[in-house]
Amino acid sequence: MVTKSSKKAKSGKAASGRKAPGKRAASGRKAASASASSKSSRKSSRKQGKLAKSTGPASVSQKQLDLPASYSADGTLATLREVVNPQVPTLSLAELSPAQRVDVVAQRIEAQPKFQIAMVGAGVIDKERAIAEVKSGTKIGRALMEIEQRVINNLISRATKEEADKATKEEADKDKPK
Repeated sequence: MVTKSSKKAKSGKAASGRKAPGKRAASGRKAASASASSKSSRKSSRKQGKLAKSTGPASVSQKQLDLPASYSADGTLATLREVVNPQVPTLSLAELSPAQRVDVVAQRIEAQPKFQIAMVGAGVIDKERAIAEVKSGTKIGRALMEIEQRVINNLISRATKEEADKATKEEADKDKPK
């Protein structure tokens, strides 16, 4: 059962009608600015959500398209551009041997002019250390392999989708009467 005194205690007032010790009343100005601040941050986050939905993921950069992503059917390294090209026979990441995966990841890291990654417990890892860790198969190297393989899979799916969207648009443009 809730009594008047317990309701007032929750609201910061004692049963006598005075403010309870230690409770301060928020000034009208502070309360209004806090309310306005939270409203503006909600509006801002809604705007950001709309922008993120309308722009979609960024397109795959030319630099990424030129980095190694797998092997071609003849055994040479294949760039991402070649992997997403249906006319070029390439192996999927799942078809690569462990040694080929190590080589692809090491070559990708080597080809990047500024490679640096921070890992909890390992600190900041530069390009030379990353290549050494990957080639030696350490725990850090295996984590870097997993990261790069996920990046490659993500890039392949994004680039493939971009190509399909481009082809669909070109087909639609051909069908339009001039």
